[in-house]
Amino acid sequence: MTLIVGDQENYIFDRGVSFHQRLQELGIDHSWTVIKGGMHTYPYMEGDLVQWLPHLMGYFDAQRSEVPTSFTYATINSKYGVYDWMVRMNRPALEFSALEVQGADRFTMIGSGTADVVTGALYKPGKEYHATYVNADGAATEQAARADADGRLRFVIELGPGNPAQQYSAAASQTGAQPVTAPDTLPFTVDPKGSRFFRTIISVRQ
Repeated sequence: MTLIVGDQENYIFDRGVSFHQRLQELGIDHSWTVIKGGMHTYPYMEGDLVQWLPHLMGYFDAQRSEVPTSFTYATINSKYGVYDWMVRMNRPALEFSALEVQGADRFTMIGSGTADVVTGALYKPGKEYHATYVNADGAATEQAARADADGRLRFVIELGPGNPAQQYSAAASQTGAQPVTAPDTLPFTVDPKGSRFFRTIISVRQ
C-alpha cells in the first residue's frame, strides 16, 4: 500500500496521518510520503501517478490470465474486444451497447442497429453448433454456426432500427421514443423518452 499526502490541506493531511498511524498499529506494511507544499493540484498528482502507475499496470497484467466465463460489458465504442470476445456495432449514432456473457451456452447483445459478434475460443474447432435467437418481442429463430480453427463462433445480430441521434442528446430526447427493453434492466442509464435499445438473447447448443 502506498500513501502520499501533501501538507497544505490540513483536513486531508490530518486524516492521512491518522490512517498512517493506524496502519502502523495494525502492523500493515505500507509506504508513507509527505510532500512539502503539496495539495490536490495536477503538478503534484502527476508525480504521484508516475510513481504509482507501474504498480497498477503490474496488477492488471497479473489478472489477465483470469478470464471470467460470465461478465457484462457496456461501452459507447462501436468496435471493442473484451475477455477474448469481439464486437463491432453498425449503427447511425454514438450510443451505448452491451454484451452480457453467461458461459459458452448463452450471451445477450443490447443496442440498436446490427451487432457483429465473434465469441471467445470456447468451442471445438470445425464443429457445427445450433443457435437460438430470441429478440425483444420474444420471437425465436434458429441458425447454424460452425466454429473456426480457433474455436470461435461468429454471429451477425439484427437488434432493431438504429437511433438517428446521439444518446443523451437533445435531439434524441425530442424523438419521444420508448426503449423496447425496460430501462431498469439495461446495464447503462437511458433516457425513458430518448434512444431505443433492443435486447437479443443467443443460446448455443451442439
